[in-house]
Amino acid sequence: MTDRPGAAGEAGQLDAGMDPVRESQLVPLDDEARPSFAARLRLGTWLPPLVAFVALGVGWQLYAVNNPFVLPTIPEIFSSIWDSPAVFWDNAVVTLQEIAVGAACGMGAAFVLAVVMAEVRVVERALMPLAVVLNVTPVVAIAPGLVVAFGFGMLPKYLLTAIIVFFPFLVSSLAGPPPRR
Repeated sequence: MTDRPGAAGEAGQLDAGMDPVRESQLVPLDDEARPSFAARLRLGTWLPPLVAFVALGVGWQLYAVNNPFVLPTIPEIFSSIWDSPAVFWDNAVVTLQEIAVGAACGMGAAFVLAVVMAEVRVVERALMPLAVVLNVTPVVAIAPGLVVAFGFGMLPKYLLTAIIVFFPFLVSSLAGPPPRR
């Protein structure tokens, strides 16, 4: 073991509960190892995304000026937000509600199914192919069927969000935490 401060206790002993293999891989962060404030503000760090964002805005504006019935111009967008912020706030609240309810239902169902699949391998072999098929099916193919079945209310939106969240959460729950070293 090492006598580095921060990696072990004062007398070079391992901290309680610390794994000896992981302890040997710790690297102290001294002042030379930390990136300076100037290094974090390097031009190469923030300039490429800024240029891409400006290029996107210029492209949007040029297209919107020449096709006013397809896209609004950027000043029109900001004017609309400034003139009626309540409309945007109300729609944002509804969208957040759809995300919260749908994601919670999708994650809950995926977690319960992952626990069952982990305990009963026959269930995993039976249902995982169906989950993969659901995952690879385009959302635009599922959405109309949900609207036909459940109407234009909130339920199809909740179900669609739950379907989108379901597979990644199922696979992550089945995989479990990474193994300790």
